Amino acid sequence: MPGKLYKILFVLIVLSFQYGTAQQWKFRKEKNGIRVYTALQDSSAVRSVKAVARVHCNRHQIVALLLDIPRQPDWIYNTKQARIVEQIAANEIIFYSLVSLPWPVASRDYVSHFTITRKNDITILDSHVVPETLPHVPGVIRVEKSHAHWEIRDISDDEVEITYVLRFDPGGEVPPWLTNIFVTTGPLSTFSNLKEMVKKPEYRNAHFAFLE
Repeated sequence: MPGKLYKILFVLIVLSFQYGTAQQWKFRKEKNGIRVYTALQDSSAVRSVKAVARVHCNRHQIVALLLDIPRQPDWIYNTKQARIVEQIAANEIIFYSLVSLPWPVASRDYVSHFTITRKNDITILDSHVVPETLPHVPGVIRVEKSHAHWEIRDISDDEVEITYVLRFDPGGEVPPWLTNIFVTTGPLSTFSNLKEMVKKPEYRNAHFAFLE
């Protein structure tokens, strides 16, 4: 019984971090059909970011790109290194990513547990950090609190609408200009790159049984 109670308590804590307060989204910026919103949470160090965009591709292409972890530096803003730590299943992985930030701010890294599920016409991707999975890197701040949630809704056979929500605490001292990078420049750049990346031949004909 104690073990079961511990598991229940852990789930409640995670859900509290993820959904603990009502989101009061504030529109920040729109570019190339990508809309970015932000929201403050209980702690001033924790912010939520939401990006919404329509992309001309199908769900298989998006998932193929998201699962291609080593290619993250090609499209995710300021990502310098990424690798798969463990392939648990076709739709479940643990990966490591290193984000380089302008001097004198220390770089950040994170280890994430990434799962993909399908419900009706929506593909759901969830990623939460598991910081103690790998040893800490000297001189790099490990992100201890972060949860990313993707919803990919089918519009047609060749168009989807993506809603991406990230709640995170970058840790350490973060100046206001860096916070602005995290919550506006980063999502706009990343989603602009995503729109181009999914057109590449290696993703165009991708197919996953778990998305059917």
